[in-house]
Amino acid sequence: MPIPERSAGREKTLNVTQVGGSEVLDRNTPIREDRIIRLKTVLARTGLSRSTIYRKIAEGTFPPQIRISVNGAGWKESDINRWVADLVGWSPRRESDAE
Repeated sequence: MPIPERSAGREKTLNVTQVGGSEVLDRNTPIREDRIIRLKTVLARTGLSRSTIYRKIAEGTFPPQIRISVNGAGWKESDINRWVADLVGWSPRRESDAE
């Protein structure tokens, strides 16, 4: 099912397929660059509290933050999406898993 997407005044169509009740982009759709998301967005997407997120980071069961400035940090959107998709089986990506 094509979904219109607006980008800088232009409209392009993404081909989306239903897989197990979830929408998935097809193989021909280019993947956007990985964005850095901040704590507020991570809280909203995961439903976890701030203290639970930091406890899970310490336990190694949640993606760690990356530094974006001296006083700022965030998470790779793809890491959070992977965690949400597989809560139980999530593990940190190793260098050999890199795309």
